[in-house]
Amino acid sequence: MGHDDWVTGLQWHPSYRYTNGNKKLQLLTSSADTALMIWEMDPDSGIWVCVSRLGEMSIKGASTATGASGGFWSCLWFIDEESDSQYVLANGKTGSFRVYKSIEESNQFESVLGVTGAVRDITDLKWSLNGEYFTATSLDQTTRLYAPWRSNRQFTTWHEFARPQIHGYDMICYDNITGSKFVSGGDEKILRAFEMTNSLSKLLKKLCGFQVVEENVELPESASLPVLGLSNKAANEQLETGDLAPQQQDDEEQQPPQQDDVLTSLETPPLEEYLQRYTLFPEIEKLYGHGYEISCCASSPNGSLIASACRSNTAKHAVIRVFNAKQDFQQCTQILQGHNLTISSLEFSPNGKYLLAVSRDRQFSLWTVENETTGEFKLFELNPKPHTRILWDCSWVGENQYGDFFVTVSRDRHMKLWKVGESQCELVASTKLPQPITSVSVFKGGLIGTNAIVAVGLENGGISVFQFDIAQAISEFKHIVDLDELIVPANRIEKLSFSNKLHSDKLWLGVGSKDTSVRLYTIDKSLFL
Repeated sequence: MGHDDWVTGLQWHPSYRYTNGNKKLQLLTSSADTALMIWEMDPDSGIWVCVSRLGEMSIKGASTATGASGGFWSCLWFIDEESDSQYVLANGKTGSFRVYKSIEESNQFESVLGVTGAVRDITDLKWSLNGEYFTATSLDQTTRLYAPWRSNRQFTTWHEFARPQIHGYDMICYDNITGSKFVSGGDEKILRAFEMTNSLSKLLKKLCGFQVVEENVELPESASLPVLGLSNKAANEQLETGDLAPQQQDDEEQQPPQQDDVLTSLETPPLEEYLQRYTLFPEIEKLYGHGYEISCCASSPNGSLIASACRSNTAKHAVIRVFNAKQDFQQCTQILQGHNLTISSLEFSPNGKYLLAVSRDRQFSLWTVENETTGEFKLFELNPKPHTRILWDCSWVGENQYGDFFVTVSRDRHMKLWKVGESQCELVASTKLPQPITSVSVFKGGLIGTNAIVAVGLENGGISVFQFDIAQAISEFKHIVDLDELIVPANRIEKLSFSNKLHSDKLWLGVGSKDTSVRLYTIDKSLFL
């Protein structure tokens, strides 16, 4: 039996790349039907037959003719000269390299750990509340969780440990609600809230060495995507409502209890087939209210309030809607008005007293949280012209004894530091960069002396790091370092985010770019002393 869809790649056995040694007449093919096949000629009949099949069984009825874009796009077959092992690589729309390694003294292959990542623009990136791992959203309709693999190893490497959300819409924004819950917005009018599964929490503790939630916190065991559904559901909910496909439901019922949790048996980060099936988070709530597609969201430090905005070219829809996570995610009565165009970024102050919004209408608005229980806000200031072009992003300085400070950045290439005064925001410092600034992040793990650390991302992919003294009434941005152009992204920086704590006297900076890459940089604390 051959392939069921387009053949996308052909590779002869790697022995044909070498002039010496025996040649093995075998052919590797990759296809859009999610299969890899190794073919060999039968010596008696001369007919080419499949001697090994890798990949996955294709879904019945899914093909390029019916609009499916799955399967493999290309393949590679080579021999590792050190171990003399054969490797087969294939890539596809999920963004990962499937890697298969030959088993010694056998014609069989086993699946091993490969490189994964998004295939379209990264749109948002946030660190976990404990500062140990980060999650990124992408226009490839996925939300991915990255964490360090440490256990029983002499060195640490970072891997994709979960794909909490595989959606039908491009993903736009993300923020943490609690240590185990998050809210995200896709290219649709609603926000969705999710909760981490118990199996993934155990896996992160086992392989990464950190606890996500307290032992006494109950988490759902696992989740999967129902047939013809967009909302991930906990497995036990699906059994109750009958949403599982009949065959899948039979498999679930036949499995012995001890085999229910597939992730607990893993000794390495999940492979691609596990990421797609077993690392989804169950959806716990949908948040309605916006008239157009979501543009940004932010949650308060204690996770009780969720603020969000949508795309707009009129004042009617350029509003902030607030939801109360402690009251079943109900929308608060008050709608925060003031902007005229799409709000591009939102962020609560670290002490939870303020909500800051920056917009395409070249304004920023600062709101005071009057009553967290009822979601009542009061407009502190609507600054009509803090910048001369679109404001792309904002970031608060961490809690300190000198006051409340925040940074705004704009297409006008300026970065400005503001202090919340008695009746209005006062400009404390300003600097101009050679490129439009698209993202900013202030390190919230404490001051270094009286200095705060800030990183900015530029439209051309450049990244610069500054510090500023907040103890002075009139401060200035002191340039520390520009990251080498060989290690920065090749396109616009969509989001920067500092981990909120020091790791062995190093700052961790996560970066998501329009070039589809997610990158992690370490910056030594000694640079700022």
